[in-house]
Amino acid sequence: MARDALATLLRLRGIEERVARATLAQDLAASHQAADAAAGAARALTTEAKGADPAHYAAWLPRGLAAREVAEATAAEAAEAAEAARRALAEAHAARRVAEEAKARRDAEAAARLATRTQHALDDMARRRLMN
Repeated sequence: MARDALATLLRLRGIEERVARATLAQDLAASHQAADAAAGAARALTTEAKGADPAHYAAWLPRGLAAREVAEATAAEAAEAAEAARRALAEAHAARRVAEEAKARRDAEAAARLATRTQHALDDMARRRLMN
């Protein structure tokens, strides 16, 4: 039996959409984790300042600021990756819908052709009956 190219395309688009959905879930989890780490690094700055010896805090502060900066940059990158994954999912979903619509249109056209052939066959049978 010949392969149905549109059905194959539709399956492929479905797989692409599932992969995009899984990627988005992973990227969102990473984004939330990075945001939590950035918030923790920011909290550490104020927590350390409250009870620390000023000399120790002054020595620690550059490392704390650097850690916060790295955590914030990581969170921003993770948020950008999640947004890119969201756009990729939207594109994959749209591509699947296009394939679905093309297949539905083709199936409807095939059904209309079959109905027309059936009607012609019935008309021919009726004409033959009238002639006999």
